[in-house]
Amino acid sequence: MSIASKTKNILQLLSCEIKGGYKSRKMRENANVDFPVDFVVTWVDDKDEAWQKEREKYFNSTIERNDIERYRDWDQFMYWFRSVEKYAPWVRKIHLVTCGHYPSWLNIDHEKINLVKHEDFIPKDYLPTFQTSPIELNLHRIKGLAEHFVYFNDDMYLNRPTKKQDFFSGIYPKCCNIPTPIKNYGEMGVHDYKKFNNVGLINGHFSIRKSIINKPELWFSRCYRSVWKYHRRAFRENYLYGMIFPHLGTPMVKSTMKNAWDAFEKYFDMVCHHKFRTPFDVFQQVFTVWDIVNGNFFPVGQDYFGKLFSIFNNIDEIEKSLKEETDLMLCLNDSGEINENNFDYFKSRLDTALNTKFPEKSSFEI
Repeated sequence: MSIASKTKNILQLLSCEIKGGYKSRKMRENANVDFPVDFVVTWVDDKDEAWQKEREKYFNSTIERNDIERYRDWDQFMYWFRSVEKYAPWVRKIHLVTCGHYPSWLNIDHEKINLVKHEDFIPKDYLPTFQTSPIELNLHRIKGLAEHFVYFNDDMYLNRPTKKQDFFSGIYPKCCNIPTPIKNYGEMGVHDYKKFNNVGLINGHFSIRKSIINKPELWFSRCYRSVWKYHRRAFRENYLYGMIFPHLGTPMVKSTMKNAWDAFEKYFDMVCHHKFRTPFDVFQQVFTVWDIVNGNFFPVGQDYFGKLFSIFNNIDEIEKSLKEETDLMLCLNDSGEINENNFDYFKSRLDTALNTKFPEKSSFEI
């Protein structure tokens, strides 16, 4: 189909008479995932005195949003491994990324575990680091990592049986392609700026209009019907205002990361030198948006991968979701509202819910 014909089709979609929308491509949706898929998970032991002393050497009071909840370990990481063994037995390798320490209960000789220190894959000039951006931007450098992998934080749990096709369709990662304005009012946190920076890099490198013209079915899929207005706006103005980020296990592709590094090496290098979070950083979502604008993904909706829950605000909903398995994954998010006065209460409830869900030790535990 010629560019003119594609443009004509897009203009029809942009009219007020849209009644249908593209169905998801069945060929991709049903494509086999006949290649290995790994998991990568990051963890830090905030009680490690050596780590505390190293962090203190570089920390200063002007640094924003590096509070205790950014590092606090709830001593529940074993349930992450139990969820993987129960719900993703197909995973080839689990690459556990830390600064060099690991849980005392971990079976480090397990055939599926690869212990990865920061120094094993992050260039020396970027170390030590006490934030996620330098870690996430360099994951593709992990020795032995599969081309296709799913990236987790240690508070992101599988909640029901999974298969590779839940994360990939053929060679394509499943992505939530929902452009949406990023909050730019009131008190903004570092993460808000990170999202701005992500789409800023993408807008400066790609023509969003051309991306939509090339593969409109990936932008006007029926699973995005409620937000077509943002897609139409992105087409008209030829740039993204922002992109929704499901804070859950994320399917990723190593070659995508390498290509993005080739394009943004100078900016990525600057970010990786930041030992703590800054408003100039980017995070791993930039690779997902790269795949989206290149048309190398399969479209899924906003809640496809599951839900992010605040432990402080949603403890009842967390217990319900764990019991009913309504969500594919859960992220159980710490927050500053949990302090020394109420920490034991929330930890006790969460311990009970997770142990009820995953009562048996996994083979990953001693």
